[in-house]
Amino acid sequence: MIGDGYFQLRAQIGTSLFSLAKLGRDLEAPEPALASLQGLQAGLREAFLFLTLGPSRGGKSTLLNALFGREFAGGPAFTGRAVVFRHSPDSRDVPLTEELVEAERPHIFLRDFTLVDMPGFDSPSAAPDVLKRFLPNADLVLFVFPVKGDGAEAWDFLASIDRDVLRRFIFIIQQCDTASPDEVLLYVKRLRHTMLTRLGHACPIFMVSAQTRAGLEKLERYIDGEIIASASRRQKLRDICTAALRLLGDLADQPRAAIRNAEQAGHRVEEQRLTLVERKDQSLRQSAGELWSLAQTFDAAQSRGEQILLRRLKYRSLVRERTDWQAAFQREVDERLHDAIAKQLETTFEHINTDLQDAWESHRAVLEKLDAKAPPTLAQDRSALLDTFSQTLAVRDREAAIMKRIAQRYREIRAALRLPVFAVLASALLVLTALLTSRFVAASVALFVVTAGGAGLAAFLLRRSLFSQLQALIAKRREKVIAGIENGVRAEINRFYRELVETLRPLDEARTQQRAQLQPTLARVQQLDELFAQCMTSINARHASLEPAPEESVPNR
Repeated sequence: MIGDGYFQLRAQIGTSLFSLAKLGRDLEAPEPALASLQGLQAGLREAFLFLTLGPSRGGKSTLLNALFGREFAGGPAFTGRAVVFRHSPDSRDVPLTEELVEAERPHIFLRDFTLVDMPGFDSPSAAPDVLKRFLPNADLVLFVFPVKGDGAEAWDFLASIDRDVLRRFIFIIQQCDTASPDEVLLYVKRLRHTMLTRLGHACPIFMVSAQTRAGLEKLERYIDGEIIASASRRQKLRDICTAALRLLGDLADQPRAAIRNAEQAGHRVEEQRLTLVERKDQSLRQSAGELWSLAQTFDAAQSRGEQILLRRLKYRSLVRERTDWQAAFQREVDERLHDAIAKQLETTFEHINTDLQDAWESHRAVLEKLDAKAPPTLAQDRSALLDTFSQTLAVRDREAAIMKRIAQRYREIRAALRLPVFAVLASALLVLTALLTSRFVAASVALFVVTAGGAGLAAFLLRRSLFSQLQALIAKRREKVIAGIENGVRAEINRFYRELVETLRPLDEARTQQRAQLQPTLARVQQLDELFAQCMTSINARHASLEPAPEESVPNR
């Protein structure tokens, strides 16, 4: 079929334009853009206009039937009249004037071609006004001569044709099977000579036989390459593809911009997430500093307790039982420790709350830039941290547990010192006896010295054990209190930043949802871009089948 390659390419472009128009409607493109697409589609569907001219009984209708493989032209109903063949689902003939009839036929090729079959020059219907109606817009004029005719009546008409229109003429020598090759070649020479003499222009000449289809293949190749796939038609397709690509780019700007904005917002969300991680580490380091200050409070309380014990617990106290110092120790160590912890916890709470409040304000500013909603009271909820501190203060030694442990240890030390004290008293009695009897004085004195030294050493060691007991008790309480506070503070900080990170989750979900919505559109854009690019490649490609030259050799019969 004539122009199959070109029409396949045009159909591919038409399908792409249809998809582009649907994409434009889906994206709610502005009306001018949609109107432009409709214009491109209408321009693409423009049919070729072929016109046949020549003397009567020259084989014009037969040539059309042979070229398009259908018996549609000719017949008694059209004798002496100009006929315009157009496509229609139903067959019908519509007279337009006395000389002109429009024949509607359901042949598929008529969607791409409008064919005008003119009567012979000797017919009254070959009126100039009918020719003027079609000739200026014709893509191809098939001027048919019978091989044995002279066509003398045609030359005056041809001489009156504008040179630009004449360039769209090709001369067809029909019925070549009825003459010898020598006669055909002689006729061609005479025709070319007359053409140059009368017209000053040489049109392509083809020798064919519609009955035997001899020479038609060369004629079809010429029509394919020089008329249907002509430079002007290819340029028109190229212009349509270029305009479509430009419209596609305009349509794609909106989803591409939305994707870019979503990606940029995603980067900002990730940056904020990393910022929160760094800020969380900073808050934990600050809380560690606060806990170190709290530990210093315990160390000071421990030193204070040791000073009280040194002042209150003399060596004679280990011999003579006294309990008046225990109440003072309870007040000095336990109550002061409680007050110091309370003040330190208050300071710690203020510092941590200020730090978290500052983190929240910074995070809120980022959320506002990202157009995200944020809980306005998130940073104010420090109830968990306050509960932790309250529980810590409640752990004070209300029943004087430390004092009880120290008193118990004190009694154990006194009990342990009874034997050394009795030994010292016994050795002292021996010394006195030795002095009175003047016997064994040196030995008894030596025994006294050794016994007294041992008792003193035992008292020293036992008192140091009492200090060690105090240190161990305060250290244990310090570890318990600080561990509780540290766990509470870390839990609160982790909860706080976890909730801050949670405010970013809707942004991630919105971005994921937006990408999921836009990806199919971008895929359609990419697909259309590739389709139009393929069409442009096909348009620009040079196919040997589209570059035929007219042959003047006699066709095989």
